[in-house]
Amino acid sequence: LFCLFPALLLSQNNNFRQWSSKEGLPQSDIHCIKQDKRGYIWLGTGEGICQFDGKKFKSYSKKDGFNGNSVRCIMEDHLGRLWFGSDQGIEVYDGYKFKTIGKSQGLAGSSVLCLLEDDFKNVWAGTDDGGLNQIISSGKDSFLVTALGKKLGLDKAPVFDLLEDSNKKIWVATFAGINILSPKGDTYDVQNLSGSSTLPSDRILCIAKDTKGFLWFGTYDSGVFRLNSDGTGIVKYNKENGLSGNSVWK
Repeated sequence: LFCLFPALLLSQNNNFRQWSSKEGLPQSDIHCIKQDKRGYIWLGTGEGICQFDGKKFKSYSKKDGFNGNSVRCIMEDHLGRLWFGSDQGIEVYDGYKFKTIGKSQGLAGSSVLCLLEDDFKNVWAGTDDGGLNQIISSGKDSFLVTALGKKLGLDKAPVFDLLEDSNKKIWVATFAGINILSPKGDTYDVQNLSGSSTLPSDRILCIAKDTKGFLWFGTYDSGVFRLNSDGTGIVKYNKENGLSGNSVWK
């Protein structure tokens, strides 16, 4: 087989190239990576962000208007603006300048762990210290920020991930279970899934949707589990049935 198909052998050789601070990275602690619509690679690090064009890195710091330090998430919206979630709130980059969305602009919490733009073009921001926020663009550089914890009666547990399903519901992964927000006029109905009788763990770290519409959840201490889109039909996977570990991150 190897003699007949030598090209198959060659195709199985994986070539890796490593980049570090020697090549221009601000540091080697990379928290998140995003490729934008123009093809540039953006990296969130423990000391700000940098852009990679395939050859060289360009770093952005406070002298460029970027106020964050440790960057945990990156999102590109429908206008091509890049949103960076950091330990100092959110930085929005339009290709020319940065706009800060922090506590002084109404953001609940300062350390942003996840970002999502929904089908209504609203942006959702989950924080480590202030719960969930919704951000609506009210102009080119203007944003209306709503802290949803108080408005919808949500607690301020850390929000680690966000997902919008095919029914426009927002699924919120927290350290206090799962919140499901269903649009209802200009507000949302809230359903909470939590407790040992419902979920294998309330410490939810990540969410993903597969091609069949099932939702998958990674937990801090109980492996992964799968739900139907209506929150029923739980199927659990952990170390007891073959999973390599019980802590599952994105």
